[in-house]
Amino acid sequence: GATEEMIIASQTKTVIIEKVPGVTEDTYERYGMNGYSFNWANDEWQVVDANGEVIVYGAGKSPAFATEYTDAMLHDYPVAELVTITQALAQKGLSPSDIDQIILSHLHFDHAGGLKQFEGTKAIKNVLVSEADLKQAYFSVMTGNGGAYIRSLFDVEGIQFKTINQDTKLADGVELFIQEAHTPGVIGLILKTKHNGTLITTSDTVYTRESYEKELPPGGTINKTPEEFYTNLKRIKEMEKAYNATLIFGHDYDQFQAWAAKDWID
Repeated sequence: GATEEMIIASQTKTVIIEKVPGVTEDTYERYGMNGYSFNWANDEWQVVDANGEVIVYGAGKSPAFATEYTDAMLHDYPVAELVTITQALAQKGLSPSDIDQIILSHLHFDHAGGLKQFEGTKAIKNVLVSEADLKQAYFSVMTGNGGAYIRSLFDVEGIQFKTINQDTKLADGVELFIQEAHTPGVIGLILKTKHNGTLITTSDTVYTRESYEKELPPGGTINKTPEEFYTNLKRIKEMEKAYNATLIFGHDYDQFQAWAAKDWID
Protein backbone atom coordinates (compact mmCIF):
# COMPACT_ATOMS: atom_id res chain seq x y z
CA GLY A 1 0.00 0.00 0.00
CA ALA A 2 1.03 3.58 -0.50
CA THR A 3 2.73 5.47 2.27
CA GLU A 4 0.34 7.71 4.17
CA GLU A 5 1.05 10.77 6.20
CA MET A 6 -0.56 12.67 9.04
CA ILE A 7 0.48 15.98 10.56
CA ILE A 8 -0.49 17.16 14.03
CA ALA A 9 0.39 20.58 15.41
CA SER A 10 0.52 20.85 19.20
CA GLN A 11 0.68 24.12 21.07
CA THR A 12 4.40 24.34 20.50
CA LYS A 13 5.22 21.55 18.06
CA THR A 14 4.30 20.10 14.71
CA VAL A 15 4.17 16.32 14.55
CA ILE A 16 4.40 14.21 11.41
CA ILE A 17 3.45 10.52 11.27
CA GLU A 18 3.87 8.09 8.40
CA LYS A 19 3.33 4.38 7.96
CA VAL A 20 4.56 1.54 5.81
CA PRO A 21 2.41 -1.64 5.71
CA GLY A 22 3.48 -5.23 5.38
CA VAL A 23 3.50 -8.09 7.89
CA THR A 24 2.91 -11.83 7.41
CA GLU A 25 -0.26 -13.54 8.65
CA ASP A 26 1.54 -15.77 11.13
CA THR A 27 3.10 -12.68 12.69
CA TYR A 28 -0.35 -11.20 13.29
CA GLU A 29 -1.33 -14.30 15.22
CA ARG A 30 1.93 -14.51 17.11
CA TYR A 31 2.15 -10.89 18.16
CA GLY A 32 -1.49 -9.85 18.27
CA MET A 33 -1.33 -7.40 15.38
CA ASN A 34 -4.35 -6.50 13.28
CA GLY A 35 -2.76 -6.89 9.88
CA TYR A 36 -0.17 -4.17 9.44
CA SER A 37 3.07 -2.92 10.89
CA PHE A 38 3.52 0.82 11.00
CA ASN A 39 6.41 3.11 10.60
CA TRP A 40 5.70 6.12 12.77
CA ALA A 41 7.49 8.61 10.57
CA ASN A 42 9.30 5.52 9.62
CA ASP A 43 8.62 4.27 12.67
CA GLU A 44 7.26 7.01 14.79
CA TRP A 45 6.92 10.77 14.90
CA GLN A 46 8.85 13.79 13.81
CA VAL A 47 8.46 16.83 16.03
CA VAL A 48 9.24 20.30 14.73
CA ASP A 49 9.59 23.02 17.36
CA ALA A 50 7.88 26.32 16.61
CA ASN A 51 11.06 28.25 17.42
CA GLY A 52 12.92 26.52 14.60
CA GLU A 53 14.53 23.66 16.51
CA VAL A 54 13.69 20.37 14.83
CA ILE A 55 13.28 17.24 16.94
CA VAL A 56 12.66 13.85 15.33
CA TYR A 57 10.87 11.20 17.38
CA GLY A 58 11.77 7.88 15.80
CA ALA A 59 14.25 7.04 13.04
CA GLY A 60 12.34 4.21 11.38
CA LYS A 61 13.57 1.27 9.39
CA SER A 62 16.94 0.93 7.71
CA PRO A 63 17.14 1.52 3.94
CA ALA A 64 19.51 -1.47 3.90
CA PHE A 65 16.99 -3.73 5.66
CA ALA A 66 17.50 -6.55 3.13
CA THR A 67 21.07 -7.10 4.31
CA GLU A 68 21.01 -5.72 7.85
CA TYR A 69 17.93 -7.49 9.21
CA THR A 70 18.04 -11.12 10.25
CA ASP A 71 16.22 -13.76 8.23
CA ALA A 72 13.65 -14.06 11.02
CA MET A 73 12.97 -10.33 10.93
CA LEU A 74 12.60 -10.32 7.15
CA HIS A 75 10.15 -13.21 7.43
CA ASP A 76 8.09 -11.82 10.28
CA TYR A 77 8.22 -8.17 9.19
CA PRO A 78 8.53 -8.02 5.39
CA VAL A 79 8.87 -4.49 4.10
CA ALA A 80 6.33 -4.03 1.30
CA GLU A 81 7.22 -0.37 0.86
CA LEU A 82 9.72 1.83 2.63
CA VAL A 83 9.99 5.59 2.87
CA THR A 84 13.25 6.36 4.63
CA ILE A 85 13.50 9.03 7.29
CA THR A 86 15.55 11.10 4.83
CA GLN A 87 12.79 10.87 2.24
CA ALA A 88 10.14 11.68 4.83
CA LEU A 89 12.05 14.77 5.92
CA ALA A 90 12.59 15.84 2.32
CA GLN A 91 8.82 15.84 1.81
CA LYS A 92 8.76 18.64 4.41
CA GLY A 93 11.71 20.51 2.94
CA LEU A 94 14.12 19.18 5.56
CA SER A 95 17.24 17.03 5.60
CA PRO A 96 19.05 15.14 8.37
CA SER A 97 21.38 18.11 8.81
CA ASP A 98 18.39 20.26 9.81
CA ILE A 99 17.59 18.05 12.80
CA ASP A 100 18.72 19.16 16.25
CA GLN A 101 17.73 16.11 18.32
CA ILE A 102 16.50 12.55 17.83
CA ILE A 103 14.22 10.91 20.39
CA LEU A 104 13.80 7.15 20.15
CA SER A 105 10.98 5.39 21.96
CA HIS A 106 13.31 2.40 22.07
CA LEU A 107 16.21 0.92 20.11
CA HIS A 108 14.55 -1.97 18.28
CA PHE A 109 15.45 -2.35 14.62
CA ASP A 110 12.24 -0.77 13.32
CA HIS A 111 12.70 2.37 15.42
CA ALA A 112 16.46 2.97 15.25
CA GLY A 113 17.07 1.74 11.71
CA GLY A 114 17.44 5.18 10.16
CA LEU A 115 20.13 6.48 12.53
CA LYS A 116 22.92 5.98 9.99
CA GLN A 117 21.31 8.63 7.82
CA PHE A 118 22.19 11.16 10.55
CA GLU A 119 25.88 10.30 10.73
CA GLY A 120 27.98 13.45 10.63
CA THR A 121 25.10 15.71 11.71
CA LYS A 122 24.51 17.55 14.98
CA ALA A 123 21.52 15.29 15.67
CA ILE A 124 23.62 12.13 15.97
CA LYS A 125 25.36 13.74 18.95
CA ASN A 126 22.02 14.38 20.64
CA VAL A 127 20.04 11.10 20.66
CA LEU A 128 17.62 10.78 23.57
CA VAL A 129 16.59 7.32 24.82
CA SER A 130 15.57 5.83 28.13
CA GLU A 131 18.48 4.68 30.26
CA ALA A 132 16.86 1.30 30.82
CA ASP A 133 16.38 0.57 27.13
CA LEU A 134 19.90 1.66 26.24
CA LYS A 135 21.33 -0.70 28.82
CA GLN A 136 19.08 -3.49 27.60
CA ALA A 137 20.10 -2.94 23.98
CA TYR A 138 23.83 -3.20 24.66
CA PHE A 139 23.44 -6.07 27.10
CA SER A 140 21.38 -8.01 24.56
CA VAL A 141 23.72 -7.62 21.61
CA MET A 142 26.88 -8.15 23.65
CA THR A 143 25.62 -11.39 25.15
CA GLY A 144 24.54 -12.90 21.85
CA ASN A 145 20.82 -12.48 22.44
CA GLY A 146 20.05 -9.40 20.38
CA GLY A 147 16.43 -10.22 19.62
CA ALA A 148 14.98 -7.08 18.03
CA TYR A 149 18.14 -5.09 18.73
CA ILE A 150 20.76 -4.85 15.96
CA ARG A 151 23.99 -3.23 17.13
CA SER A 152 25.00 -1.94 13.69
CA LEU A 153 21.77 0.05 13.53
CA PHE A 154 22.01 1.89 16.85
CA ASP A 155 25.74 1.91 17.62
CA VAL A 156 26.55 4.13 14.65
CA GLU A 157 29.57 6.33 14.01
CA GLY A 158 29.65 9.47 16.13
CA ILE A 159 26.52 8.71 18.14
CA GLN A 160 26.16 10.25 21.57
CA PHE A 161 23.24 9.16 23.71
CA LYS A 162 21.46 11.25 26.28
CA THR A 163 19.26 9.30 28.66
CA ILE A 164 16.22 9.87 30.81
CA ASN A 165 15.04 7.64 33.63
CA GLN A 166 11.87 9.48 34.57
CA ASP A 167 8.99 11.33 32.95
CA THR A 168 10.28 14.49 31.32
CA LYS A 169 8.75 17.74 30.04
CA LEU A 170 10.24 18.48 26.63
CA ALA A 171 8.42 21.78 25.97
CA ASP A 172 5.08 23.40 26.65
CA GLY A 173 2.50 20.91 25.43
CA VAL A 174 5.01 18.10 24.86
CA GLU A 175 5.92 15.58 27.55
CA LEU A 176 7.75 12.24 27.55
CA PHE A 177 6.91 9.30 29.81
CA ILE A 178 8.68 5.99 30.33
CA GLN A 179 6.83 2.69 30.06
CA GLU A 180 8.24 -0.51 31.54
CA ALA A 181 6.75 -2.86 28.97
CA HIS A 182 7.88 -4.25 25.60
CA THR A 183 11.37 -3.21 26.70
CA PRO A 184 12.53 -2.03 30.13
CA GLY A 185 12.00 1.57 29.02
CA VAL A 186 9.80 2.67 26.10
CA ILE A 187 9.33 6.42 25.73
CA GLY A 188 5.76 7.54 25.08
CA LEU A 189 4.65 11.01 24.06
CA ILE A 190 1.96 13.36 25.40
CA LEU A 191 0.91 16.12 22.99
CA LYS A 192 -1.46 18.87 24.05
CA THR A 193 -2.97 20.36 20.90
CA LYS A 194 -4.99 23.55 20.56
CA HIS A 195 -8.02 22.15 18.77
CA ASN A 196 -7.82 18.36 19.09
CA GLY A 197 -7.22 17.88 22.79
CA THR A 198 -4.43 15.79 24.23
CA LEU A 199 -2.89 12.91 22.29
CA ILE A 200 -0.94 10.12 23.97
CA THR A 201 1.20 7.66 22.05
CA THR A 202 1.81 4.22 23.49
CA SER A 203 4.47 3.27 20.98
CA ASP A 204 4.89 -0.52 20.99
CA THR A 205 3.65 -1.16 24.52
CA VAL A 206 0.11 -1.45 23.08
CA TYR A 207 -0.11 -2.37 19.41
CA THR A 208 -3.79 -1.84 18.59
CA ARG A 209 -7.08 -0.50 19.89
CA GLU A 210 -8.38 -4.06 20.00
CA SER A 211 -5.48 -5.05 22.23
CA TYR A 212 -6.22 -2.04 24.44
CA GLU A 213 -9.97 -2.49 24.72
CA LYS A 214 -9.91 -6.28 25.10
CA GLU A 215 -6.77 -6.16 27.25
CA LEU A 216 -4.93 -8.61 25.03
CA PRO A 217 -1.16 -8.79 25.57
CA PRO A 218 1.03 -9.52 22.54
CA GLY A 219 2.00 -13.11 21.93
CA GLY A 220 5.50 -14.54 21.73
CA THR A 221 8.23 -13.24 24.01
CA ILE A 222 7.75 -9.52 23.41
CA ASN A 223 6.94 -9.01 27.09
CA LYS A 224 8.81 -10.94 29.74
CA THR A 225 5.52 -11.65 31.50
CA PRO A 226 1.88 -10.70 30.81
CA GLU A 227 1.94 -8.77 34.08
CA GLU A 228 4.15 -6.00 32.70
CA PHE A 229 1.69 -5.49 29.85
CA TYR A 230 -1.27 -5.31 32.25
CA THR A 231 0.55 -2.99 34.66
CA ASN A 232 1.42 -0.58 31.88
CA LEU A 233 -2.05 -0.90 30.39
CA LYS A 234 -3.57 0.18 33.72
CA ARG A 235 -1.34 3.22 33.75
CA ILE A 236 -2.28 4.15 30.17
CA LYS A 237 -5.96 3.87 31.03
CA GLU A 238 -5.44 6.16 34.03
CA MET A 239 -3.57 8.65 31.83
CA GLU A 240 -6.28 8.55 29.19
CA LYS A 241 -8.85 9.46 31.83
CA ALA A 242 -6.71 12.08 33.59
CA TYR A 243 -5.85 13.91 30.36
CA ASN A 244 -9.16 13.16 28.64
CA ALA A 245 -6.82 12.04 25.89
CA THR A 246 -6.98 10.30 22.55
CA LEU A 247 -4.61 7.32 22.44
CA ILE A 248 -2.50 6.53 19.40
CA PHE A 249 -1.34 2.93 19.33
CA GLY A 250 1.87 1.52 17.95
CA HIS A 251 0.58 -0.75 15.19
CA ASP A 252 -3.08 0.05 14.57
CA TYR A 253 -3.50 0.37 10.82
CA ASP A 254 -7.19 1.29 10.88
CA GLN A 255 -6.59 4.05 13.41
CA PHE A 256 -3.70 5.38 11.45
CA GLN A 257 -5.68 5.56 8.23
CA ALA A 258 -8.40 7.54 9.99
CA TRP A 259 -5.90 10.03 11.39
CA ALA A 260 -3.93 10.27 8.16
CA ALA A 261 -7.10 11.27 6.31
CA LYS A 262 -7.34 14.36 8.53
CA ASP A 263 -4.08 15.75 7.11
CA TRP A 264 -3.25 18.89 9.16
CA ILE A 265 -4.38 18.78 12.77
CA ASP A 266 -3.70 21.35 15.47
